[in-house]
Amino acid sequence: MDDLNKGIELQTRAIGLSPQNGEEAHNQLNKLGMLYFRRFQRLGMLDDISQAIMIQQQAVLNTPTGHNQLPSRLNNLGISHKQRFQVLEQLEDINQAIDCQAQAVSLTSESHEDIISRLNNLGISYLSRYQRIGDLADINTAIGHLYKAFSLTPKVHSSLPGQLVNLGNLHLARYQHLGELDDLERSIERYSEAISYTPIHHSGHPNQLNSLGAAYQSRFHYLGEVDDLNKSIESYSQAVSLTEEGNTEFPSRLSNLGAALLARFERLGQTIDIDHAIECHMRALYLSPTNHAGVPNMLNNLAISHHTRFNHFGALEDIEKAIEHQSRTILLSPEDHADLPGRLNNLGALHASRFERLGELMDLENAIEYQMRALSLTPSNHADFPGRLANLGNSHKSRFHESGLVEDLEQAIKYLSRAVLLTPVNHANLPDYVNNLGCAHKHRYELYERREDIEYAIKYHTQAISLIPQDHGSLPRILADTGSSYLTQFYRCTEREPIECAVKCLSQAVALTPDGHPCLSSRLGQLGVSHWAKYEGLRDHQSLVKSLESLGLAARSLTGNPRDRFDAASTLAKISLSLGLPDTLNAYQTGMSIIPHLIWLGTNLSQRYEQVRRLGGFMAEATAAAISAQNLALALEWLEQGRSIVWNQMLQLRSPLDDLRAHYPELASKFEQVARQLHSASSQTLASSIAQQDPLSIEMAAQHRRRLATTYEGLVSEARTIPGFEEFLRPKRGEQLMAAAQSGPVVIINVHSSRCDALILKPSECKIYHVPLQTLSPIKVNRMHDQLENLLHFSNGSFRGWKSLHSTGIGDFKELLHSLWVDIVKPVLDFLGYREPISVDTPRMTWCTTGRMSFLPLHAAGCYDHPNTRVFDYVISSYTPTLSALVASSWVPSRSEASIAAIGLEKTPGHSPLPGVRSELACIKEHANKSVMVTQLVGPDATRSAVLDAMEHHNWVHIACHAAQKIDRPAESGLFLFDGVLDITSIARRPLINKGLAFLSACQTATGDTSLPDEAMTLASAMLTAGYRSVVATMWSIQDEDATIIADKVYSELLRDKELDPSGAAQALHHAVGKLRELVGIEDFARWVPYVHIGI
Repeated sequence: MDDLNKGIELQTRAIGLSPQNGEEAHNQLNKLGMLYFRRFQRLGMLDDISQAIMIQQQAVLNTPTGHNQLPSRLNNLGISHKQRFQVLEQLEDINQAIDCQAQAVSLTSESHEDIISRLNNLGISYLSRYQRIGDLADINTAIGHLYKAFSLTPKVHSSLPGQLVNLGNLHLARYQHLGELDDLERSIERYSEAISYTPIHHSGHPNQLNSLGAAYQSRFHYLGEVDDLNKSIESYSQAVSLTEEGNTEFPSRLSNLGAALLARFERLGQTIDIDHAIECHMRALYLSPTNHAGVPNMLNNLAISHHTRFNHFGALEDIEKAIEHQSRTILLSPEDHADLPGRLNNLGALHASRFERLGELMDLENAIEYQMRALSLTPSNHADFPGRLANLGNSHKSRFHESGLVEDLEQAIKYLSRAVLLTPVNHANLPDYVNNLGCAHKHRYELYERREDIEYAIKYHTQAISLIPQDHGSLPRILADTGSSYLTQFYRCTEREPIECAVKCLSQAVALTPDGHPCLSSRLGQLGVSHWAKYEGLRDHQSLVKSLESLGLAARSLTGNPRDRFDAASTLAKISLSLGLPDTLNAYQTGMSIIPHLIWLGTNLSQRYEQVRRLGGFMAEATAAAISAQNLALALEWLEQGRSIVWNQMLQLRSPLDDLRAHYPELASKFEQVARQLHSASSQTLASSIAQQDPLSIEMAAQHRRRLATTYEGLVSEARTIPGFEEFLRPKRGEQLMAAAQSGPVVIINVHSSRCDALILKPSECKIYHVPLQTLSPIKVNRMHDQLENLLHFSNGSFRGWKSLHSTGIGDFKELLHSLWVDIVKPVLDFLGYREPISVDTPRMTWCTTGRMSFLPLHAAGCYDHPNTRVFDYVISSYTPTLSALVASSWVPSRSEASIAAIGLEKTPGHSPLPGVRSELACIKEHANKSVMVTQLVGPDATRSAVLDAMEHHNWVHIACHAAQKIDRPAESGLFLFDGVLDITSIARRPLINKGLAFLSACQTATGDTSLPDEAMTLASAMLTAGYRSVVATMWSIQDEDATIIADKVYSELLRDKELDPSGAAQALHHAVGKLRELVGIEDFARWVPYVHIGI
């Protein structure tokens, strides 16, 4: 290196001492350019190759046309442009290289000693441009030039091995484009010939070995022969061992070895191969300059390796890293790069895999978008075209599962059928394509029950099994899919053969799946269901035993997908319950323990609510089972765990850590920091994320959220290892929940098809009372809910406003309230001994309902054709979304100045006027007098940020405006303020400490999403979550003038003692609604029934 530096220094001085325009000066320039070129080859410094090009351009410009040195100088300049192209991949460089080298060839006679090398250089430059833009004409031109050079080369010529390697490269590149096996065989022949001509210590030998390794790897991917793969790894390993680490080719050769090791892991499943592969890729990246043209390919290989490890071991960290690396690959790939379609296809596959793990629909949408783009950029004659068709088909199949849209299923069959049609019969990927086509036909059979679909499905599965080697890593998956199709066939026929085949295939799939594999739980679950189907059909006791065993193993798996594990646990519980098995409650407990993993804090809010929907009636079923077993404490615990799962997760993130801080302040501080960040990140909806960020930012934010969730779980586990903190943040036990009955009895209603019950807690009693609701049923509850909806003409996004009932509706309303009285309220009141109306010191009762009961007005139940048969004659009703909300609501008067934030919008952009708002706010100020500070935010001042700030700095809040409940996106429901909607997630994210009353004088503030009845997705519950202890809200639209009457009566009673104590809110509302009933008439239900109290 010192000689090279000295040579550049001396050559530069020589040029300075030479005449500027003489022939000697031109020779000196050419020599200096070559010295810079050689130093670049040694050190890889971009400045050196740019300096070489500049000097060589000057030498060419100064060389007259016809000069005997012009071809040589053009050739040298072309080589330098090509070298810079290999670093920067700028098309201008490779175009310049081809232009210079083509001129050099045209100026060189066939008898000239340099014609061979110049033809060779020109051909290689065409190959480089092909690799950049993918134009097949370039590769065909390159082959023409190189075979011409080959024909002119004596067999003993020193350049022969290099030419053979170049010819091998060209045939391999054309194979990768067209998929013709003849090109692949020729490439192996050429590489092998080159090696045979080359001494083992020759500087070109590592490159030959590297190239031969690539060819063998390609043939393995085509034919699936493991011997080819072993030869590939052997060749790559030799190439790496013969290359110095400082050599610019070392990282790419190391990355190639990693890719071959990955392929062998996929084929044989040896863990050492995948770990070694990832090590190779990471080291290759570490040794490569960030601006090197090979970096995107290395990132791509590393991403694929992490993806493969994720598929086999299920660690979320691997799929996250894979997507991160592949996203960087896309960013570094120009739009016209030949490898862009493949990289897009890979990124789509990564998102599809993460969707299977987390179930976030955005991943599936991204997968389809990337795969469609990849397909559109891929010529139909390209060797990778069938694989990209198959990937897109699989993603459409997955989306069909989510959406149920037949169009997705038809698209899946179309793409997969075409992939199978275009794939050679001896191609290694054909079994996968055929098997997936079989799965798509099975799904269509389940939809339409056309016999030919299930016959096609089983035919394709059987074909896939016959095509795939028996030691192939994909065989267990294909066997499992085959068993699933046989099971589907059995459900719709009376023959025994399909169920026998299903059990056989699934048993083989389980036997071939390694312990710890993320798919094992799914396959065990399918096997368990098949054994159960066999038991039901044939009454084979051994099948029942095997079913229970397989389902239990699936449910208790530590590595499987939580959805698969939960499905197994739920099925096991149902079977155990139906047979009256002694382990029934254990099965339900297993399912309950999986729910935090299924509805995981690391996923976005929208996804968690989607997972809640998938729970179906599991919670009510588990509770009913516990009640049947007379385990009322467990029933109470499960009821609580099934209520407001997502809200409780958010509340948990804001749990006080006084005990932990007193003993372990450092851990508490770390915990608070992570919890605070996670609370903010996890309460974002998908729609708000998309609206605010670019795709890459969304991805990075989502990964950050998941890392926070993992860290949070680790800190929780760490805290639970400390003596005295074993129960840290665990769900409350039954005895703890009994403390919820502070202000009066608490009544929890559970509705299930097997039984309906009320569990009752009484103040100061450590006991749970049970009242069977023998005349109630889910059918009745659904009918009452539908009846109420029809009566009120609910619509998506109703506002504060009022519609009167038709006269016929009054009778229907009375019927509804009568049913609630007879089936639920009267049995509870009788049990509690409330048999006579109580007008003075009326006791409090708090209702905690489940399922669709949450939408029914129990506080208005009664027989309105007879006196003293209405619930409000006996008790003051309140509601609570969870028992924990009452246990945690030990309100302490604030030491700060008593204050109320009064928010009102008479006129809201895009909505009808609310003339009663002004008088409503005026009555608050009147009753507050001077003892309580009232801050009004009206009109343009009532913005989202201003309202949130006011809530933070005042004890109470009163909000009078339009509001809406979004049925399709309940987390985005909210209050219409001057500058937009203040949604419930924004409210819940604001940490409000020790707040008192929130009075929501708007419509539907206590009404949630009917598809999420147990989640309490309401504005009122958002206020409780945010920190308010008591909330006045409405179940449906209210009349403007009624709002003023209610507010006046409530505040006149609450502010009588000039102290802001929210514990009297339920009684004050009870009296205010009573006054409204007197004014409008007791049968004008739509006007007085909607007002409800929630909390303490």
